[in-house]
Order: sequence, then structure tokens, then C-alpha cells
Amino acid sequence: MRKSTSDLVAAVFALALSGLFFLNTGDLEGTGLNYPLLILAFMVLCVLALIFSGLRARQRAEDGEARIDAEPVAVKRVLIISAASLLYAIFIPILGFYAASALFLFGAAMVLNESKVRRLKAACLLTAIMCLAVWAAFAKLLGVPTPEGLFY
Repeated sequence: MRKSTSDLVAAVFALALSGLFFLNTGDLEGTGLNYPLLILAFMVLCVLALIFSGLRARQRAEDGEARIDAEPVAVKRVLIISAASLLYAIFIPILGFYAASALFLFGAAMVLNESKVRRLKAACLLTAIMCLAVWAAFAKLLGVPTPEGLFY
């Protein structure tokens, strides 16, 4: 897959993910809504940058400029992570933020890690460290509530 095409596909998935996150902000109000809206605005800016990058790369290719797609794109990984991101957004209100985040991080680490030897150990370590860091930052440091579900 050409880089320009992968940029456009990533933009579509990121836009869909932004929409799902926006739908999950329905219960928030006042100051609690500011940070999620800031993150959503940043995601939309990234989507626009991806669209611009993809269209610009296509235009260069059509104009006969040197092809900038030197590195192949791992299409299977991109699709798996994109689908996992959408599932993550869907399962946050069902399982709870921390449980859904742990599943997503573990799965993403398993997919993205190329090492066959330490793959499981690295995924478990990354998941534990990131979940503890996010919990400490949101629950303890900032006092920001996270979406609750079946598991905390």
C-alpha cells in the first residue's frame, strides 16, 4: 500500500474514532468537558494533517516526482490497530476506562512487538506501567473521573 493511501485510510479511522470519543463525552459538563474537547480538537487537527499529507503525496506521484514511499506500510498491522482503536472506544462505557485500556494496550503491544522471545513479557510490563501511570495521573493527581463500567 502506498504511503499516501495509508495516510488517507488512517485519517478515516482516526475521524471515526474521534466521533466515538465525542459520543462518549455526553455525560460530561462544565470544566470536566474541557480536556476531552481539547483532545478531540487535537485529534481532528491530526486527521486534517493526515489528509493533507496523503493528498499532497498523491499529487507529487501524479506529477512524476520521485516516489517518497521508500518504506513499505504494514497494512495488516494498521488495520488491526485501527479496528482495535474503534473497539476500544466502544468498550470503554461497557467495561470501564481502565479495563478497556488494559485490554487495548496489551493487544496493541502484542501486535506491534516484532520480537518473538520477549513479546508476552513486554506486553504485560507495558500494560501494567501505562495503566498504573494513567490511574495515578487521573484518579490521584488530577482527581478527574473516568468512565465506569463492569470493571472499575
